[in-house]
Amino acid sequence: MRKFLSVLLSGITGSVLLAAFLLSPVTVMAAPSVSSDSVVVSGKYVIPDTSGTSTRYVLVATNEFDMDIAIEAKFYAIDADNNLLYRAIDFAEAVEAGQEFMLYGQFPQEIADQTDHVEYTLSVNEADNCAYNAASVTATEGNDNLLVVEGTNYSNNDIQGINVRTVFLKNGKAVGFGTVNIADYGYTLCSGSTNTQELGQFVSDYDSYILTYTTCMP
Repeated sequence: MRKFLSVLLSGITGSVLLAAFLLSPVTVMAAPSVSSDSVVVSGKYVIPDTSGTSTRYVLVATNEFDMDIAIEAKFYAIDADNNLLYRAIDFAEAVEAGQEFMLYGQFPQEIADQTDHVEYTLSVNEADNCAYNAASVTATEGNDNLLVVEGTNYSNNDIQGINVRTVFLKNGKAVGFGTVNIADYGYTLCSGSTNTQELGQFVSDYDSYILTYTTCMP
């Protein structure tokens, strides 16, 4: 049974136009029994979609608790008058101790264009269903600048599909984002199964990337 840890972390970014966010340090509030650096945000990226329909606010973080966690993020788009325009929610059902992961809020472009800054909160619970030890993920460069990711379930049990998230970078600046689910059907990757997916179809040029994945027992 998951144990609620009463952990809230908040961060703020700001800009006149969403594509030019000024990122400020994360402020952490934690219960006395929880270390203030147990979830460390190492990167924040604002990435407009190439279709022009939305913009993502992406957090790259590491679980530095000494236990596996489930984590939920709520992202709030705020206008110049401090009015709430939009709320987006994302979650990772199971993140292993020491594991890097991503969470993001996706805003419709008409909301993004009105946004002065974005705030977020993270809520953390203990998890007991991680399946990192059952899976492996590799990434190789394919044709046409695509990134080919391969996931394998080498355990004796089916696991939840491996969710892969990637920030593409050019000279250290985010130029694209991609996410895929590696599964045999629905959200399930069967025991002994290997599947591949491609990322970066809409990223014309990048020189590095950050890739994370999560998976858990169904």
